[in-house]
Amino acid sequence: MMLSKDKKYDMANTYIRQNNTQFGDKDNMMQSVTMATTEHKVDTFDALPPIGYSIRQFIPPMHDPLLYGQLRSRKGFLTIGIPSIRRPNTENIYLYKTIESLINNTSEEEKMDITLVILLSDLNETYNNEISKDIFVKFRNYFQGGFIRIIQAPKTIYPNFEQLKLTLHDPVHRVHWRSKQNIDFGYLFLYCKNISDYYLQLEDDVLSAQNYSVYIRKQIRHVNNTKQWFMLEFSRLGFIGKLFKDRDLQWVGNYLLKNFAKAPGDLFLGKIRALHGQKSPIHTEFSLFQHNGKFSSLKNKMMPSIDSKFKDADKIKLPIMTLPKGDNPPAIFETSFESVPGYPPFYAYDNNSSTFYWAKRPQKLDYFTLHFEKPHNFSRIIISTGDAKRKQDSLAQSTLAVSVKQTTVAYIPGKCGNFITMAEFIDGEIDTKAMGLHIPNNILCLKILLKRNSKTWVIIRDIVLIHV
Repeated sequence: MMLSKDKKYDMANTYIRQNNTQFGDKDNMMQSVTMATTEHKVDTFDALPPIGYSIRQFIPPMHDPLLYGQLRSRKGFLTIGIPSIRRPNTENIYLYKTIESLINNTSEEEKMDITLVILLSDLNETYNNEISKDIFVKFRNYFQGGFIRIIQAPKTIYPNFEQLKLTLHDPVHRVHWRSKQNIDFGYLFLYCKNISDYYLQLEDDVLSAQNYSVYIRKQIRHVNNTKQWFMLEFSRLGFIGKLFKDRDLQWVGNYLLKNFAKAPGDLFLGKIRALHGQKSPIHTEFSLFQHNGKFSSLKNKMMPSIDSKFKDADKIKLPIMTLPKGDNPPAIFETSFESVPGYPPFYAYDNNSSTFYWAKRPQKLDYFTLHFEKPHNFSRIIISTGDAKRKQDSLAQSTLAVSVKQTTVAYIPGKCGNFITMAEFIDGEIDTKAMGLHIPNNILCLKILLKRNSKTWVIIRDIVLIHV
């Protein structure tokens, strides 16, 4: 017998409501570390995507999303949602620093009114289980009071990504990645409904400003007294720091799920806002959350952007700006840049993060070249530009080129030969590991080349070369 969508949903919902009061132990270890896991009651009906949101239809899974944590008896002020998956090309787990920052910058009083919901949505459930247990062990005290909870979505909410249509001229792997990300966002929005009066979306690689929640309360009061609003923005980057009213989470979650394959989630924000009568973004004077992850969750994608309006930029040394020490073999510098007195080219190459090379407004085709005394093989090349606080004076519209020793041509020390373009700078940065780039052997010279006139002066902060 074929059931209608509504009938399927009703049957699944009845089963869930009858069975969500007590879920079986996930394993003995989990039961021993937290009783909250077996005490959890989930309104799973409200936490599941609608039938038919994807290219196939499905019955909502009988699933308890909670891995660690416990519910509170009353509705709070703010829920902070953080989706997280494994990041390729790096061993760093940015999520730990994000949690630590939120803990340190939330007062004890505010912790009683804020809930941090972490969605571990990697398709490898073993990874999710390992990370969730590690987070619990590191931050155990913040679970018992309900400040932190960790959830995991069922795999059945995801469609067959191979059947998706390509849009925005994106390659297949990028369409798969952003489509899954939208589903994760939508699921998280729906799960977080009714936990608090407001919901704030973050990413798993951010740092928070001190007393961020105090400023959020002030902004809400100010805007409530002056205008109608649908979304407030506490960061100028992507989906970071976007605040919604709890009553709107169902609508936003469903919108993301119904349109998950069309575009990246942050590109929907303007339309979502406009559909609810808010014509322009509402930003605070300064941002309360700073991006801190260079390695994207999309393989071979680098995301070095930081928010230049971050409130505590002068108080925090960003881990994203901390680079490994380079092997940096002896080199001769050649540049057509007009150097600022007191900031010589060597300062970009001295493995000292407190020094940098500074040049006055370089022009198109200006260059900065390193000549090595002999050919070298490198496993990683990092070039970081702009100041370490706000990335002002970063290189824009520039390329990295290399020349290599040719086996058929006699090697002449100090002569580079022909250059081949290796990479484009992204937000003033090059990192061959994060970008998944192949580095040719026998490199004689490295050249930074401007493609357009620079609108600002330029800082080359660090050049890091690591041998094979």
